[in-house]
Parts: sequence; C-alpha cells; structure tokens
Amino acid sequence: MQVRGAAGIPQVSDKVKETGPTVLYNGAIAASAATFVGHYPWFFTYNYLQEHLPPVEPGDTLMKLMRNAFIGLCASSLADSLSNSLRVIKTTKQTSEDSPSYREVVSGIIEKDGVRGLFGRGLATRLLTNGVQGMLFAVAYRVF
Repeated sequence: MQVRGAAGIPQVSDKVKETGPTVLYNGAIAASAATFVGHYPWFFTYNYLQEHLPPVEPGDTLMKLMRNAFIGLCASSLADSLSNSLRVIKTTKQTSEDSPSYREVVSGIIEKDGVRGLFGRGLATRLLTNGVQGMLFAVAYRVF
C-alpha cells in the first residue's frame, strides 16, 4: 500500500493467503534497526549541540527559537542520513512480490540502483520533511 496504493491491498491479501500472516512482519527487523540507529545519533547530536553552542542572551526569544530550530535540524539530518539505508531495505522487503532475505534485498537494490540507491533513495524528501519536523520539535520541546 505504501508503494502501490489501493492496488497493494489485494497483493497483501494474496501474500497472506500464500505464506501466512508472518508476511505482515516483513521488514520488521530493518524497521527496528532503523529506529535504533536513528534515535541514538539524534539524541547525541541534540544534547551535544545544546551543550556546546553558545547560549543565547536572556530575553532574546527569536535567537533562542532559531538556535533550537538549528539544533533540531542538525539532529534530524544526521539521524536520517545514518538510518536511511535501513529504511530503504525495510520498504523494499515489505513491498517485494515474494519474501526475499535481507541479503537478497540489499543485493537487488545495489544491482538496480547501485550503492547510491541503497543510501540515498528517498533521502532528500526525508531530510526535508524530518528537518522541518525536527526544527518544530526542538523549538516546542524547549519552549513548552
């Protein structure tokens, strides 16, 4: 469904009928790994920059908001860059016609799109959307 839209519903149904409900968990290991790999760099970067960037003058609300937005953008960008390949693997495994192994998924991605496809597919969109989300979160987290 995430790749094929409404046409994906019968496909998922057919896969469940053929191989059982475990097919619904295809990509779960990669999803867990991507979450793990993304969270630690995000918090490390966030905490590091909070500690090492010069503080803002008291009362300078605009600079405080801009500082926090910058920190959120940096943290999100680093975390997304490090975890993107795992998300590409997860999505490819979840949307494949059959149930390939992770090794087969990685080989297929590299064969089709090269290493750049493994690490860069969808990254620009992810950086944009999560960058905005990271800025908003960091600002809201420090303000409220």
